[in-house]
Amino acid sequence: MNKSDIEQMLKKQVDMDGVYEITADGVVDVVGNVEYYTNVNYLQLQFGTVTGRFTRSMNSVGLPRLNSLKGFPHSVGLDVSVARTRIKDLTHAPSHVTRSFYAYHCYQLTSLQGAPTWVGGDFLAYKCALTSLAGAPRVVKGVFDVSQNPLENYNHLPESCLSVQLPYLKHAPMLRLLMYPDVHFRFDEASQQSYSTVNEIMLKYAGTGRAGAIKAAVELIRAGFKENARW
Repeated sequence: MNKSDIEQMLKKQVDMDGVYEITADGVVDVVGNVEYYTNVNYLQLQFGTVTGRFTRSMNSVGLPRLNSLKGFPHSVGLDVSVARTRIKDLTHAPSHVTRSFYAYHCYQLTSLQGAPTWVGGDFLAYKCALTSLAGAPRVVKGVFDVSQNPLENYNHLPESCLSVQLPYLKHAPMLRLLMYPDVHFRFDEASQQSYSTVNEIMLKYAGTGRAGAIKAAVELIRAGFKENARW
């Protein structure tokens, strides 16, 4: 597309609060915030750097049809939201997000492949369809929340984050989760009371790593959670 075509497409697919520049390669760089419409399947233009937010427009009409992150910026200075869309993975997501990345309520999201490698705030992907965390960010400076997903195990978690929030898995080892400063499991309402002890024990020893693993294991076994008392 030439510059005129790109400008027309910008008017159709995004709202912008700021100024933009179109490079010789047809990439759109923005100083400011961008809101994209989710009543399109994908953005038919390519963003490069956005210094502010890159989020879904609250004025989007109809169903959240966005099913691909094609055209998303490579780097975003503030928050990114792909929440409540029909994406199946995070291919084409920015590699670096300075603040938070929101991908919650994406009921067709089955893979984190393509996720940002570094997130300066929270990474929220709860209430999706994830069975694996392969592709998850390496570093999350805030909360990593993938609760309310049908996960099969706790593999591929970030190397570091402030807090992890996970679905409780009866047969999964969880002592290695003590490397994180905060660990919290979510349960359905029917079993919340029965399993609240798990949260109490893990929160007690969170951040202690291997040093606290033996004591945590003893308490988990005594409470009836022997299968979780493994590294």
